[in-house]
Amino acid sequence: MPHQDLSQEAQLIELGRIEGIDPVKALKAMSGQTQLYLKLVKGFAQEHATRADEIKTLLQSNDIATLERRCHSLKSYCAYIGAYEFAERCAQAEALLHEGNAPPQLLAEIADGVDYFVQNLSQRFEHNRQISDAQHKSFDSYQFKKALIAVLPLLQRSDFAAEDAMQQLQSLSQGSCYDEIVGQISALVDDVEYEAATEQVLNLLEDLL
Repeated sequence: MPHQDLSQEAQLIELGRIEGIDPVKALKAMSGQTQLYLKLVKGFAQEHATRADEIKTLLQSNDIATLERRCHSLKSYCAYIGAYEFAERCAQAEALLHEGNAPPQLLAEIADGVDYFVQNLSQRFEHNRQISDAQHKSFDSYQFKKALIAVLPLLQRSDFAAEDAMQQLQSLSQGSCYDEIVGQISALVDDVEYEAATEQVLNLLEDLL
């Protein structure tokens, strides 16, 4: 039984908080391929970690050809991750460099922009990784499966003791990807919908075992 990847949803929310990035528009352009989009965003942060310093060095040495290639690459990559306004700035710089001009102020702004995106993306992905690790450590899958197996016969015989067992399940699932589905099962038990709750628990066990 598939479950929604809450970590991806959390990362998209965080990306939407970064000024200059539009994950909704970028995802739409990728036909909703969230995993691919997040891979590109993480790749940007990793591949461009030293790009700001490189641009400044190239500007000092007046290496117009390399600067043009870097701006062209940034233009495409930034469009993919949803940094559309910044991609336009890179396109402007690329056009000027192609004509043999090296606009110092615009290139300095681009260097600062790359640094801004790299820092913000790195911080947010590290934050989400720490949250994910903490949740993983606190979730005891063995105890969770034991609790599911224990509640199943109670549901099958419509035993009101299932309500107490569901409280333990909710406690064990808190902070995990099973939190939402356990909440739904608990609501069914509260409504004395034992047959529907039994089916949900069986599906969940099939997913886990």
